[in-house]
Amino acid sequence: MICPRCKATLEKQEKDGQTIDACKSCGGMWLHKEQMNKLLADHQVNEDIYPEIACRECENVSMKKINFLEYPDIILDYCPSCGAFWLDKGELQKMDEYIKRVKEGDH
Repeated sequence: MICPRCKATLEKQEKDGQTIDACKSCGGMWLHKEQMNKLLADHQVNEDIYPEIACRECENVSMKKINFLEYPDIILDYCPSCGAFWLDKGELQKMDEYIKRVKEGDH
């Protein structure tokens, strides 16, 4: 596979238990469906004020806590089985505000 950024050849690498296609030239990585969520789910998450919940779609599966990007005030509930998310009150608005700040260069 060819890197979409610099056109070098991508190489298979293991990252946190996931096999990814990585570019040694530019340092980018190609993540297949749901790989980003799996990679993020294994990293440390800030304290969440909401307790753990069960996925409504998957029987007996607890949702995992993951941060939205590096923004510490947005902690999403993610189902590692089906890939669904639960957004608590105000989290979508906080994500939208964060993205607007990034687009405006204020981040």
